[in-house]
Amino acid sequence: MPLLDIAGLRVAFGDHEVVHGVSLRIDAGECVAIVGESGSGKSVTARALLGMAGAGARTRSDRLQVLGRELGDASERIWRDVRGRRVGLILQDALVSLDPLRPIGREIDDPLRIHERMPPAARRARVLELLARVGMPDPEFAAGRRSGELSGGLRQRALIASALALDPPLVIADEPTTALDVSVQARILSLLGEIRKAGTGILLISHDLAVVSRLADRILVMRRGEVIEEGAADDVLGSPREPYTRALIAAVPTDRPRGTALAVARSAPVAIPESPPAVVPTGSDAPERPPLLRFDRVAKGFSVPGGRLLAVDDVSLELRPGETLGLVGESGSGKTTVARLALGLTDPDSGVVLLDGEAWSSRPERERRPMRRRIGAIYQDALSSFDPRWSVGRILADAASVGARGTGRPAPRVEDLLDQVGLVASVAGRRPLNLSGGQRQRVAIARALAAEPDVLICDEPVSALDVTIQAQILDLLDRLQRRRGLAMLFISHDLGVVRHMSDHVAVMRSGRIVESGGTEAVFAEPRHPYTAQLVADAPRLTP
Repeated sequence: MPLLDIAGLRVAFGDHEVVHGVSLRIDAGECVAIVGESGSGKSVTARALLGMAGAGARTRSDRLQVLGRELGDASERIWRDVRGRRVGLILQDALVSLDPLRPIGREIDDPLRIHERMPPAARRARVLELLARVGMPDPEFAAGRRSGELSGGLRQRALIASALALDPPLVIADEPTTALDVSVQARILSLLGEIRKAGTGILLISHDLAVVSRLADRILVMRRGEVIEEGAADDVLGSPREPYTRALIAAVPTDRPRGTALAVARSAPVAIPESPPAVVPTGSDAPERPPLLRFDRVAKGFSVPGGRLLAVDDVSLELRPGETLGLVGESGSGKTTVARLALGLTDPDSGVVLLDGEAWSSRPERERRPMRRRIGAIYQDALSSFDPRWSVGRILADAASVGARGTGRPAPRVEDLLDQVGLVASVAGRRPLNLSGGQRQRVAIARALAAEPDVLICDEPVSALDVTIQAQILDLLDRLQRRRGLAMLFISHDLGVVRHMSDHVAVMRSGRIVESGGTEAVFAEPRHPYTAQLVADAPRLTP
C-alpha cells in the first residue's frame, strides 16, 4: 500500500479556499517534491496531512490515508498517535519550532519518552546518535544548549534530529535545508537520500530547485492552491510544459553571470528609487576608491563553558563603493559575528573597523549613533528582528524617520518602500506574524533601505524566499547598487547566490579567512581544500 494517498484535498479559512483539490501519492522509498512561490499553498497542504492546517482551517478530502488508515475525520487523539511515530515533520522555522526554554537534547528526547518504552540512558544515547547523524558538532555539548544559543544552521539540524527520532516510515520536510550551509546541506540531503533508499517516503517542500533536483523522484508544481504541473523530476525540470514552471527554473541564480537579470517578464518589475538618476559604476567597472568599510586584523572572542571561543580571528577585509563582497563558510565559522562587528553591535577585542576611513568600532555609541544610518542591515531571521506588536507600516515609518533625522531630506513613504520590494500597500496594516516567511523578509529589506544607506550588510537576505521572489530581490539589490554605488557585504550559505551577486568573495572557517579573491577565480580554481569542498558540495540544478 502507499505510505500516503490523498485525493481531492481542499483547505479553506473562512470563505477563502487556499488549497483546491490536491491529489498526491507517495510510495515507500519515494521522494515527492512540491514547489511553488510563497502563498501557493504548498506548506498548508503539507500541514493538512498531519491535521495541522491551522486555527480556523476547514479541511476536507475524498481520501486522506496514511499507511492505509483513513484520517479525513480523525480526532486530535488519533493525530497525536500519527505524528512523530508514523509521520515525522521537519519545519522551516527552527527558532519558532524549538522551545527556547529547554535544551535541544530534551526536545529530541520527547518523542522517545512519549512513544517508546526506553530507559533514560538508552534515550540519551539515541539523542546523541541522532545529533551526530545530522552533523551536529560535539553532540554531547550541543544537547545541553538551548535553541537561542545555537546558530540557525545548528538549530535546523536539531529539528531534523527530532523529526527522525522514531524512524517514521514517512517524513514531511518543509524547507529542511533552508538555513544550512552547503557542507551540512550536503550531509542532510545525503541522510535523506539514505533513509529514502531504506524505504522511508519523503514529501519535500522546497523553493530550492537545486535541492529538489538532487532528491526528488517526482515533482508537483503548485500555484494559487492548485497543482498546475506534475511528473517525473527529470521531465519537469528538463522539459517543463507550463510557463510558470519555466519561470521558476529561469530564476535559479546558479551559473548566471554577475549583473544578469533573474526575474522573468511574467512577474511585475520591482520598482527602484529614481534618485540619484545616474548609474554609478560598480564592480570591475568602478574606479579604484578608498574602502567604505574596512576590517584591519580584527579579532573577537566569547566566553563559553570550558573556555573562550575565538569567533573572529585576525580578519582583514575591504569593501569599496559599488562593490559586493560575498562571505561564505559553514555555520559557526564567524560570518554573523563579522556582520555584527560591521554594524557596530559588538566591539572587537583587537584590531579596528573603519567606516569611510574613520574610526567606527572604537567610537563610543553616542558618536556612532548619527552615523548609523549609513549602514543598513538585512537579517537572516526576519520575524525575530521585528517588534511583534507593531504593524508593518509602523516598522517602516520608524526606520524611515530615524534615517532621515538630521539629513534635511524627507523620509521615504511607506507605500514606496513596500513597492520597492514587490509588496502591495495593504501589507502596511498587517503585523509580521501574519505574513508569510517571504513577505516578512521583503519587509526586512524595505526597512534596511528606508534610511538610504551607503553600506548594506546582508546576512542571508534571501534564504526564506521562494526562487522567483528571490530573483526579484536579487535583481532589485543589483539595480539599487548600480544606481547608488551601494556597497554590500553579502553573507549567504547559497554559493549560487553568492557567485551571482559578488565581485569578490572571502571564505571563512573557524573564525579565519582561509581564501579570498575575485569571485570567478575563487569558484573556478579554489586554492584552499575547504573552499574546494564547499564548491563540490553545492547543489546544482541538474534535470
